[in-house]
Formats: sequence, structure tokens, C-alpha cells
Amino acid sequence: MQPYAGILMGLALLGACEHTPIKQGSKGDAGGAAGGRSGAGGGLAIAPIGDDGMCNGQPCPPEQQCCFSTGRCIDPSRGVSDCPALAPVPVVCAGVTCPSGEICCVLTGVCVDPSTVGTSCPNPTGSSSDQDAGNSGSRSCTSNADCRPAQFCAPLPLSSLLCLGPGTCQSRSNCGATDGTGQFCGCDGVNYPSVQAECVLGVRLISDSPCGTQVDASPMPGGSRAPVIYCGADGQCPQGQQCCSITGRCYDASVPYLCTLPPPGTTLSCVDDSQCRHAEFCWGTGCSGPGGCRYATSDACTGELNPVCGCNGKSYTNTGCAIAAGVRIAHEGACGGTDAGF
Repeated sequence: MQPYAGILMGLALLGACEHTPIKQGSKGDAGGAAGGRSGAGGGLAIAPIGDDGMCNGQPCPPEQQCCFSTGRCIDPSRGVSDCPALAPVPVVCAGVTCPSGEICCVLTGVCVDPSTVGTSCPNPTGSSSDQDAGNSGSRSCTSNADCRPAQFCAPLPLSSLLCLGPGTCQSRSNCGATDGTGQFCGCDGVNYPSVQAECVLGVRLISDSPCGTQVDASPMPGGSRAPVIYCGADGQCPQGQQCCSITGRCYDASVPYLCTLPPPGTTLSCVDDSQCRHAEFCWGTGCSGPGGCRYATSDACTGELNPVCGCNGKSYTNTGCAIAAGVRIAHEGACGGTDAGF
């Protein structure tokens, strides 16, 4: 299982925030976002009837609700006897514990007063985040305050590998089912026993492996090309590396570009293919240098004749065909020499 694949929705990419290095634990204009624990203690932690009718990926019987604290469908008339309230938990934002009563703005990674979110963490309603959600009924969000009490601000599909950025409101009672238990690394740097345990608290998932442990490269299409260490704080990274709160990954601080919001249409910032998954390659201008991981899909290759020369010395019918082959473009027009054809 890959981080959030088929479970939680990915994040929207904001062009205005592109390529802004953000170091874990910083505040002010810098700092990444932990998904933001809700701190939703006090009162009954029960999803409203009609929220989605689901509980841990399973439908509840008619007229029953999902109890967050037990993960079970219950008769709401049973109240506290069947659904004890969740204990208050701290709100962690970019590795920093927010003051009591504040929430995490996942747009900036800054703790904010809920009463000021309209100006300190505005919701991008009507922005591309609504379109990327693929569901016109999904409300876009930049913090849990934008969502109903039984929801949290989950990431959007394209950027499911990121901890930072706006998303769409998703029910805390329906995060999909987990086979067994394990150690799931949250964007707050805490290891949780299940996907549901994170979802209930409104914490975004970054890996199905424990924080601070190396995940070896995998030949699977969704597997990483190189070993990865997921994290929520610098202390979970090896010496000489830092935790990027945008990606929830340890990275070489000498290459700050790796801790930036990726270019639009890509999943992670990269300088070469090794930072991408096997189904992706590092796409960018020219044959080397900064770019973004994107899928090499055959759908991109059309019959339009607009030749380009790939960085592998081969000519392609058009840019889309080079992308389908997982190759950057050296220049427009066919390559010279023996590979002038397609």
C-alpha cells in the first residue's frame, strides 16, 4: 500500500507558492503543514446522520451513526454510554505544537486562531482545488475549520505524496479499511496503529511505514526508485538530513529544491529520476536540473506531428510521446544524424 493510495485524497498545487523551500519546524511565512490534528475533544464524537453513512469503510445500518472513538456504528440515542468522547489532543503544525485553541493552516503550515481563518488561512473556494477534486460537491479547504465537525481537510489526488497544501473536506468516519494493524506515519511525525486512527484525529497520512525508518526502493510502479525515510521532525532523519514538512520526507539540505512545492501537474519536486516513483520520471526544462515527478502515460502520445528531440537522442512525434516514453526534451524538431525519424 502506498501513501494515501485509494484512501485519502491528494493535495492541490498552488502556483503562487511554487518552489518555496520550507524547513520543518519553522513558523511565520515558512513551515510545512502537518495535516493538523483537530483537537476535537469534548462532546460526543459522533458523525452526523447523513454525513456519508459509513464507518471505517463500511456502511452503517439505517439511522445509525459512526462513533469516532470506537470506530463502530451505534444508535445515537445511546449517547455517551456507547460512544465516549475523544480525549483532547494537541494540534501539531509543521512540527510545532499550536497554542491551545488554535488550528493548523495547511496552506502555510502556520498555527492560526479559528476565528481569523477567513483572512489568515482563506479557503480557495472556486479555485482549481475544486476541479482537481473531481467532485463538484466536495468543499475545498485549507484547514479543518473549513469543514464540518465530522470532517477534516484531506489532500487532493494529484499530490497524495505531500503533507502541505489545500484539499477537500472528507468524513473522518470513512477513510477506508486497513488490513490488520501496523505503524502508519502521520504528517505530524506520530506513528499510528491504523489509517482510521489518523483519519479520526484529522491527521494526514504520509506513509504506511513508521516515521524515521528507511523504506527500501521497490520495483513496483508505485514504489520509490531510491530508499525513503518519512518523517515529521528533523530528529527522525539521519545526520546531515532534514525533514521536509511539505513532503514528510528526509532530504539532503544541500539540495533545498527537494523541499519545495512541485510544479503544477507533478507529484514531487526532483532533480533526477531517483527522487520519483518507478512509474514516474523527473520532467523539466532541458535535459537536467530541477523539475517535477510525473507519470509516463501512453495517453499523452497523440498523432499530432510536432517533432521533438528527446534527451536520449531519439526523435518523438510530439512532446506527449516523449512524456509517454519518460524522456525529457532536448529541443524542438527532430534529432539530427541517424535518428531523424520517429
